[in-house]
Amino acid sequence: MSASSYNELAAHHGHDIQVVIYGGDANAAVECETCHIVLLDFDRAAETTRAADHAALLALAERHRLADRDLEEAVLDAAFAAAGTVVDKRSLSRRLAYLLGEEGAEATRHTIEEAAGNRRRR
Repeated sequence: MSASSYNELAAHHGHDIQVVIYGGDANAAVECETCHIVLLDFDRAAETTRAADHAALLALAERHRLADRDLEEAVLDAAFAAAGTVVDKRSLSRRLAYLLGEEGAEATRHTIEEAAGNRRRR
């Protein structure tokens, strides 16, 4: 992706901007036709994989009977590591979605297992 800040995106104000679909419907991109560059793009498969990972991780956390508070420390640690990120810490599902986005599926799975172990020791 080419635009990752306000200034980079604002530089295309007034340009001919188009949303283009590639590979049937595998990828959607926002392109500046004036500059001939891709400003943003997203792969559908990545979103599908992330949704499946989230569902599996939520099921794992629920099997371990984790509560919202059991992932609070992990979420806050990840938020501080990504300084400036606003964290929605109101529910287990939202906390898992945040961790999945910040750390990936395998690290989040490890975090769930660690939280479950900490919960058993209390």
